[in-house]
Amino acid sequence: MMAACLALLACKQPARPASTEERAPDGGTLLEIDADCPEVVVDDAPWPAPKGVPAPVKPGKHRVRCGDKAVEVEVHDGTLFHFWGLGY
Repeated sequence: MMAACLALLACKQPARPASTEERAPDGGTLLEIDADCPEVVVDDAPWPAPKGVPAPVKPGKHRVRCGDKAVEVEVHDGTLFHFWGLGY
């Protein structure tokens, strides 16, 4: 019984945000967001790119929000930062 309760709790835990970072193919600074979210907001503005499509951003820290969940990511100059998760 205890194992079943623990397994159920584990299933209800949201997925942890995850990311990868690599050199951008075009040398620019890009952010790619792959979240299952009706509206992604980055730095208090709606994210203009479709899910899974990189878009240019300024290097530095950015706040990515989906509903009531938010996380800060740091995108380095000349990289493609691929982000997914947000617990959905």
